[in-house]
Order: sequence, then structure tokens, then C-alpha cells
Amino acid sequence: MHTDLKPINKDASNHVLTNLEKLEKKTAEERLKFMDEDRYEEMITKWAYFCLKEDSNKKYEDVFRYGGSGDGGIDVIAFYDFKNQICDIYQCKHYKDSIGYSDINKELCKFLYNTFIDYIPFPKTYYLVAPQNITGPLGSLFNDHEKLRNRLWEDWEKSIKKKLAVNITNDENDKFKKHVDTFDLSIIKPLSPDKIIEGLRKEYWLYFQYLGIDRTLIPRIHAAPPSTVADYESTYINHLVDAYSDANKSSITQINLNDENMAMYKAHFTASREQFYLAESAAMIGKEICSGGNDEYSEIKDNIEEHVIDEYYSQYHTDGFEKVKAVTKSASQYQVEEMNSVKPIISSRVLKGMCFQLSNENKLIWVKKKIK
Repeated sequence: MHTDLKPINKDASNHVLTNLEKLEKKTAEERLKFMDEDRYEEMITKWAYFCLKEDSNKKYEDVFRYGGSGDGGIDVIAFYDFKNQICDIYQCKHYKDSIGYSDINKELCKFLYNTFIDYIPFPKTYYLVAPQNITGPLGSLFNDHEKLRNRLWEDWEKSIKKKLAVNITNDENDKFKKHVDTFDLSIIKPLSPDKIIEGLRKEYWLYFQYLGIDRTLIPRIHAAPPSTVADYESTYINHLVDAYSDANKSSITQINLNDENMAMYKAHFTASREQFYLAESAAMIGKEICSGGNDEYSEIKDNIEEHVIDEYYSQYHTDGFEKVKAVTKSASQYQVEEMNSVKPIISSRVLKGMCFQLSNENKLIWVKKKIK
């Protein structure tokens, strides 16, 4: 059994679009047409693993790309049960035009022969995957199994046998003929590119990586902080209440923020936490939009730190609370570059939230504690 399998890296991809390419205004169909083979095969592998996991009929245990020149007529193999070799096979034919019979007859003969000699597992379904789909005549041929069977055998005898099985004996060839005659050709099916695109839309981060950013797919960012302050947000919260205390000239804590005379600070506190959580949500989505370790969200946050520096060190703030308001207002006016791939998720509230993320890292401290 051929075992040169390449497991997919669930967390990384080697052939995705650059962040600039993602912003180019091209349709998904155009992307598929001009995609190179490596990117296409990697995309199909990720699609099979991630996009079909909710399909009760397609719950794959694992998905692999076949490596090496002797792929046996397989590009991607998806296992329902690896131990028992129960699988589907995906053969990728990346042509710029619709594929016809002459484009795949050798691959189909290779597939049939390699199932005969047990070089590859016998699949439940053998999918033919092509970005421009198949021609009408090939589609008709797939619906006429006997005609397809006869043409494949004719081509095998005429030329393909000499290329794929040069040392096959007459006896072995006769046995292979019986294998072809009894083979259930209905398991060979074309897979529409629309099906691939539809699946990728459900996993928007994959769609962005291979087909570019579609703003209609970007999930809505939710600002729903928990009612109780989480441990990991305690640093910026402490800096905030210090700012309130500085303005109020008396000690303010998270507890007395709920007092009736603290309404102004309480409203600001609530809004600030929402902005922080908006920014946290945007940061997570930003990592999914970007790829290859290029975190453009963090780049914007770094730019915000530089953008507000003059306001942050201004001597005109009467207290820490005024500094918070002035700095976050300055941040909200920052213009994100058009070519930044995470721009669609960056609102003025997210920009304000970045200030609280920076404060949580002790990079923006509203009240400097006096050393006694």
C-alpha cells in the first residue's frame, strides 16, 4: 500500500494569498482559475477537513495530501476510518479551462490499475476536482458507465498500459480487464467548484486565505464583557479606577463605582470594558484574516501607541480621567490604511479598545503613582 502521505497542518498554510492579494477585487471564480496547483491542492485538503466536518455523511477522521511522483492517481485522501482505510479520494486537475475526457483518461486508468494492485485504498467515492469544472461531453460520459468503461479500456490497450504498467503480463492484464469490467464506475464523480466555494464561505477564515476578503463574510464583532471582571483584564481596570480616583480626589474602587453618585464613572467604565472586548474580538478575527504570521491587527495597535504619544504626554490634562478621554479620542481618529487587510473590522470603538489593550500591557498608564 502506498503510504507517502502528508498530513495537513491544521494551524498553518504554506500557499495562501498574501494580505495584499486578499484585498484585490477578484471573484472567487477568478481566484480559482488562476490559482497555482500547490495552492489549489492545499485549499482542497483544508476544505475537506474543515468545511465538511458538520456534514453527517462526510465526517472525516483525517485528511492527507499524497506526496511524491507516484501519487497513484490521488492528490488528496480523506479517511472516515484510517485504521480500516475507509476513505474518499480527491483528484485535483488544475486547468484554466474545463477538463475533458482526454485530460483525465490516463488518471482514471491509473486509479483503476492502482486499486487493482492494492497500491491505494479502494475509496467510497473518487472525486474529480477542477476549478473550471468538466465539459458537457465528459459529464455525459460519466452518466454512461459502459461507454466510459469501454473507452478507458480501449485507451489502456492502445497507449496507457505501456506508460503505467510496462512489465504487466498477459495473464495479469486479463485479470485487470475483469477488474475494470466489474468496477463500479458510479463512485467516480465530478465535484463542482461551486460546492467548494459554498463550503469555504462557511469557514470564512479559509475563504479569506485562498479566495480573498469578502466583507459580507466577516463575522459581527460582539462586545459582551462578562459581568465579573476577568483576571486578565485587571491591569487596565486598575489603571482606569486610578484615573477616576484622580479626578474625584477620593478613592474609587470597582465596588463603590456602583454608588449613585458615581454614575458618570460607571458609564465610562462600562463603555471602556465593551471597547476592550471589541478590540479583543477584533484581534482574534484579525489573526484569522491574516496569514503566515503577519499580524496586521497588532501593527495597527502599535501605530495607535505611536499616534497618541503626544496626547498621552500632554501637560494640559487636569487629571487621569481627562487623559483617558483625550487619548482614546485621539486614537478613534486614527485612519487605518486602505491596504490593511483587517481594516473592515476596525471601528472607532475598536481603536479606543486598543488603548485599553495597551493599558493592560502597562504601555498606557493614566496616573503615575508617586514614589513615597
